[in-house]
Amino acid sequence: MAPKWYEYAQKCTSPEEHLKRNYDGKLDGEYGHLMISDKKLFFVKEEGFFKKKYTAPFLLSYDKVKEVSPIDKYTLQISDKTGITHKFKSEVSASKVNEVIQDEMK
Repeated sequence: MAPKWYEYAQKCTSPEEHLKRNYDGKLDGEYGHLMISDKKLFFVKEEGFFKKKYTAPFLLSYDKVKEVSPIDKYTLQISDKTGITHKFKSEVSASKVNEVIQDEMK
């Protein structure tokens, strides 16, 4: 049985879209899961302690991504073409997460 946040993530994708990877961490200080699909990046925010609530406050198709780059060992900066920038911090190396995203953006 998949975790509830993963089930929510699947609802954020189209039928022909595939989830490739996910990383736990914080996007702009909010805890959740950075999802990497073959079509977009998105973040499933997890709220609540006993009763969990899930939202996707960040969805960005690859054609709208301006730049993705590590800014320190564990922080990744994601910028869109409108000038909005997000910071994703994880326990996984930012260069590794960046590598996975860059592979999907090709």
